[in-house]
Amino acid sequence: MALFLDETDAESLLSFRDVYESLRMFFLLEDQGLAVNTERVRTASHGTVLTYQAAAAQGLFGFKTFISGSFLGALLNSQGELLLLASSDYLTRVRTGVLAVLASDLMKGDYGEVCVVGLGRQGSFAVKAFNELKGIEPRATAKTQAGTNRGLENLKALGAKARVVNLAECVKDSDVVVTLTSSKEPFLKAESLIRGVHVNAMGSNLPERAELFADVVKRASVIAVESVSQALREAGDLILAKKLGMLDESKLIPFSAVVSGKWARKDNDELTLFKSVGVGLLDLATLALLYDKAKKLGVGKEVPLSLKWSPRSDGGHGPLTP
Repeated sequence: MALFLDETDAESLLSFRDVYESLRMFFLLEDQGLAVNTERVRTASHGTVLTYQAAAAQGLFGFKTFISGSFLGALLNSQGELLLLASSDYLTRVRTGVLAVLASDLMKGDYGEVCVVGLGRQGSFAVKAFNELKGIEPRATAKTQAGTNRGLENLKALGAKARVVNLAECVKDSDVVVTLTSSKEPFLKAESLIRGVHVNAMGSNLPERAELFADVVKRASVIAVESVSQALREAGDLILAKKLGMLDESKLIPFSAVVSGKWARKDNDELTLFKSVGVGLLDLATLALLYDKAKKLGVGKEVPLSLKWSPRSDGGHGPLTP
């Protein structure tokens, strides 16, 4: 029997702290060679794009697909049994916000002032994650006044607390800067950042989008990414810097190496960068957590769904027997 969970179920089951620990654990598994990630696949037709991303670990195989703002996640075991189908919009928002905190904790360490640029479906959850996990009320901003107004509504609906300011005020003196926008033009310059800042650039996963001017990428002492190959293919910030001859690819390291402690900050004055494109491993980690909690608490609807066909003696069909 497969378990189906809707958005309300996901919201009731997923805590920011549990997601934080699950993400950390699955990146550790990847560092040990016990988890694999499949690069994103996009299928486009007449202006609409269906996106698919997947990962596997500990005998679990998970994928998420999304199209036009609708998100569906699935979890299967190695025998091909469907364990979970889950509406995955809330899941995606939470794991993205939590990832911003995890990267900040591991790549900056001690920090107080946080700036979040972008107050849409992802950015508002980053604000909430810093509220929940660090007790920090970030400064926050959007690129336009209309975006700021919508962002205020998002924050209010979520119960998230932020000090909404303009971009210059947001970035000024911030120990951590998080960008979560769909910008096609870079807006964050190195000259606006203090020494020792850590930047989480999390908005661009298309070559034509960029949030960072190339000088930010050039100044970074290290650039952590979920997948080096996927980041070089998708991350508009890195692609732009490479075109301008301002990307040193030797600085790229897998984020799993940060989580495992193979990399550590050497200098309090260095600018560190986490360039996230959002990978299947994040979804697998959150889907596995969601399934485990739902089974323990008896949440969700069991669906009698078989994925294998075999002929029946009455001429119909039924589940394939071993």
